[in-house]
Amino acid sequence: MLNRMSKRPTFPERATPAAYAQWEYDEAPYQMKLMEAAGVTLAGQRVLDVGCGLGGKSVAFAERGMPVVGVDLSMENVRAGADLAKGRSVHRVDFVAADAVRLPVRSGSFDLVITTDTFEHLPQPDRSLGEMRRVLRRGGLLVAVFGPFGSPLGSHLYDRIFVPWCHVLFSRDTLAETLRELARRRGRCLDPAGADGEMQRAEEQIAYFDDHLNRMTLRRFRQLLGDQPGMVVRRWMKWTPPKLRPLTPLLRVPGLDELLTGLLVAVAERID
Repeated sequence: MLNRMSKRPTFPERATPAAYAQWEYDEAPYQMKLMEAAGVTLAGQRVLDVGCGLGGKSVAFAERGMPVVGVDLSMENVRAGADLAKGRSVHRVDFVAADAVRLPVRSGSFDLVITTDTFEHLPQPDRSLGEMRRVLRRGGLLVAVFGPFGSPLGSHLYDRIFVPWCHVLFSRDTLAETLRELARRRGRCLDPAGADGEMQRAEEQIAYFDDHLNRMTLRRFRQLLGDQPGMVVRRWMKWTPPKLRPLTPLLRVPGLDELLTGLLVAVAERID
C-alpha cells in the first residue's frame, strides 16, 4: 500500500547506456558548480576521475581544459568513455580499467582526485581512499560527492520500491520479499518467459542491495578521512534534496543529518 501511495521517481537516464552516458555529461556542470562552491579550483588541474562510469563527466571535465584520466572497474564502461570522447573529438582524456584499491598511476601525479556517486559502492572504501591519497601531490585535493546510506533513496531500490527511506523503515528481508511480490504481480501479466525475467531482475536487485552498497554514513566517511595520514578535511557540505529544503536547519542535528542529507560534498587536502 505504501508503495502505491508513494510517487515513483523518474530516471529516464537509466533507460540505455547511451542515455546514462549523456546524463553523466549533462550532469557535469552541476557537479563542477558544487566543487567550486566548496572552494575547489578546477581550471588547469590534472584530474583523476575514480569510478568514472560511462565517462560522461570525465569527457565534460576534459572539454573544459582539464587533463583527465577516468578509472572504472568495468572494461565496458571504459570503452564507452573512450567512444564518447572520440565522438566529441575530446583529446585530453584517457580511460583505464582498474580497481580503486590498485590505481595504476604514479604516486603524487594528480592535482585533483574526483569521485562522484561512487564511495557508497566501494567494497573496500578505506583501501580505496588510501590509494586516492597516494596518487595526489602534496597540496592536492580529494573531492568526494555521494549520497550517504541513510538518505531518502539510499537503498538504490527506487526502480521498484518508491517509499523514501524504505531501507530505514523496513528490514532487509521485508524489502527482498516486497521485490519478489512485485515481480510476481508484474509477471502475471506476462508470458512465462517475461515472468521469469521479472523474477530474475528482482533477485538481481536484492543481490545489488546486499553486495554493492557499503552502507556508508557521514560519520563513517569522516572517520575514514581522519584515519588517512596527512589528509585534512577542508570542506564538508551537506545538501538536502529539493523537497526537503525547508528542513535544511536540521542538518545540524547529529543523526538527523544522516537521513536528510541527499548529497555530501567533501573536500580533503593532502598536506604531507
